[in-house]
Amino acid sequence: MALGIAGAAGSFGQFVMLPYGQTLINQIGWHDALLTLALTVLLMAPLAAALVEKRRHEPAGLHKQSIPEALREASRHKGYWLLCTAYTYAAFSSCSFRCISRRI
Repeated sequence: MALGIAGAAGSFGQFVMLPYGQTLINQIGWHDALLTLALTVLLMAPLAAALVEKRRHEPAGLHKQSIPEALREASRHKGYWLLCTAYTYAAFSSCSFRCISRRI
Protein backbone atom coordinates (compact mmCIF):
# COMPACT_ATOMS: atom_id res chain seq x y z
CA MET A 1 0.00 0.00 0.00
CA ALA A 2 2.74 2.46 0.95
CA LEU A 3 4.69 1.65 -2.21
CA GLY A 4 1.61 2.34 -4.32
CA ILE A 5 1.01 5.66 -2.60
CA ALA A 6 4.65 6.64 -3.06
CA GLY A 7 4.54 5.68 -6.73
CA ALA A 8 1.35 7.63 -7.29
CA ALA A 9 2.79 10.66 -5.52
CA GLY A 10 5.92 10.51 -7.69
CA SER A 11 3.85 10.31 -10.86
CA PHE A 12 1.68 13.18 -9.72
CA GLY A 13 4.82 15.20 -8.96
CA GLN A 14 6.07 14.68 -12.51
CA PHE A 15 2.63 15.60 -13.82
CA VAL A 16 2.69 18.88 -11.87
CA MET A 17 6.34 19.85 -12.46
CA LEU A 18 6.17 20.02 -16.26
CA PRO A 19 3.41 22.66 -16.47
CA TYR A 20 4.98 24.43 -13.48
CA GLY A 21 8.33 24.63 -15.27
CA GLN A 22 6.77 25.76 -18.53
CA THR A 23 4.75 28.44 -16.75
CA LEU A 24 7.90 29.69 -15.05
CA ILE A 25 9.74 29.84 -18.38
CA ASN A 26 6.89 31.76 -19.99
CA GLN A 27 6.53 34.20 -17.10
CA ILE A 28 10.09 34.90 -15.92
CA GLY A 29 12.42 33.48 -18.61
CA TRP A 30 14.48 30.33 -18.74
CA HIS A 31 17.34 31.49 -16.52
CA ASP A 32 15.20 32.61 -13.60
CA ALA A 33 12.94 29.59 -14.12
CA LEU A 34 15.97 27.33 -13.76
CA LEU A 35 16.93 29.05 -10.50
CA THR A 36 13.35 28.80 -9.22
CA LEU A 37 13.22 25.09 -10.05
CA ALA A 38 16.56 24.60 -8.27
CA LEU A 39 15.13 26.27 -5.17
CA THR A 40 12.04 24.07 -5.46
CA VAL A 41 14.23 20.96 -5.46
CA LEU A 42 16.16 22.27 -2.45
CA LEU A 43 12.86 22.66 -0.61
CA MET A 44 11.90 19.08 -1.49
CA ALA A 45 15.14 17.59 -0.14
CA PRO A 46 14.33 18.10 3.58
CA LEU A 47 10.85 16.70 3.00
CA ALA A 48 12.33 13.59 1.40
CA ALA A 49 14.89 13.25 4.19
CA ALA A 50 12.08 13.31 6.76
CA LEU A 51 10.58 10.20 5.15
CA VAL A 52 13.72 8.07 5.57
CA GLU A 53 13.34 5.39 8.21
CA LYS A 54 16.13 4.54 10.58
CA ARG A 55 17.73 1.20 9.85
CA ARG A 56 17.35 -1.49 12.43
CA HIS A 57 20.27 -3.76 13.15
CA GLU A 58 19.68 -7.40 12.26
CA PRO A 59 19.90 -9.85 15.12
CA ALA A 60 22.90 -12.15 15.00
CA GLY A 61 22.25 -15.48 13.30
CA LEU A 62 19.41 -14.21 11.11
CA HIS A 63 19.23 -16.12 7.82
CA LYS A 64 20.30 -13.97 4.88
CA GLN A 65 18.46 -14.81 1.70
CA SER A 66 20.43 -15.10 -1.54
CA ILE A 67 19.26 -13.43 -4.74
CA PRO A 68 18.21 -16.72 -6.42
CA GLU A 69 16.23 -17.68 -3.29
CA ALA A 70 14.53 -14.29 -3.25
CA LEU A 71 13.63 -14.57 -6.95
CA ARG A 72 12.21 -18.06 -6.45
CA GLU A 73 10.10 -16.83 -3.56
CA ALA A 74 8.94 -13.76 -5.49
CA SER A 75 8.03 -15.81 -8.58
CA ARG A 76 5.49 -17.73 -6.50
CA HIS A 77 3.71 -14.54 -5.46
CA LYS A 78 0.84 -13.12 -7.55
CA GLY A 79 1.76 -9.52 -6.70
CA TYR A 80 5.22 -9.96 -8.21
CA TRP A 81 3.76 -11.02 -11.56
CA LEU A 82 1.20 -8.19 -11.51
CA LEU A 83 3.97 -5.69 -10.86
CA CYS A 84 6.14 -7.13 -13.66
CA THR A 85 3.18 -7.04 -16.04
CA ALA A 86 2.39 -3.43 -15.14
CA TYR A 87 5.99 -2.28 -15.69
CA THR A 88 6.22 -4.19 -18.98
CA TYR A 89 2.95 -2.65 -20.17
CA ALA A 90 4.13 0.82 -19.15
CA ALA A 91 7.44 0.40 -20.97
CA PHE A 92 5.83 -0.84 -24.19
CA SER A 93 3.09 1.78 -24.17
CA SER A 94 5.63 4.54 -23.56
CA CYS A 95 7.83 3.25 -26.37
CA SER A 96 4.87 2.88 -28.72
CA PHE A 97 3.66 6.39 -27.93
CA ARG A 98 7.11 7.83 -28.71
CA CYS A 99 7.36 5.91 -31.99
CA ILE A 100 3.89 6.98 -33.10
CA SER A 101 4.37 10.62 -32.07
CA ARG A 102 7.59 10.85 -34.08
CA ARG A 103 5.79 9.74 -37.24
CA ILE A 104 2.99 12.27 -36.92
